[in-house]
Amino acid sequence: MPTKYYELTEVEGFDGRLFVYKRTVDANVWNFRANIDGVRGYIRRSTKQANLTLAISEAKNGYIELVGRQRQHLTILKTKFDDVFNIWLKEAKKRKTDKRYSYAVGTYNRYLKGQSLALRLGCLRAQLLTAENRSQSNLRISTNVRSSAL
Repeated sequence: MPTKYYELTEVEGFDGRLFVYKRTVDANVWNFRANIDGVRGYIRRSTKQANLTLAISEAKNGYIELVGRQRQHLTILKTKFDDVFNIWLKEAKKRKTDKRYSYAVGTYNRYLKGQSLALRLGCLRAQLLTAENRSQSNLRISTNVRSSAL
């Protein structure tokens, strides 16, 4: 039976929790798979490296980042936008009027459904915080401009 991983190499110092491998025989880049406590199955990511030594270094960094994200209670697995929207839609049904609910569903079906959007919730949270900070600083700037003009 053919194996799923080609050139599977265990990374030393991680007690069998981190491996680098190539997905196919003729693949150029190395990938890694990590076993993180509390997460079912393996987490697989690309190292985006063609050199094995660089790939191992990238895999170590990726593993450390994953463990850090888990300790901070941030998302580790990538969540698809469709899944997040469906969760939101269930809550929106309770809070919105029928007209607003149907508008949200129509907009989703028209513009977003079926798109291959991968969403990292932690990144989204950071973007929202950055946008809030930007809007607050713009508000301060506009307030300062108004007060200096008086």
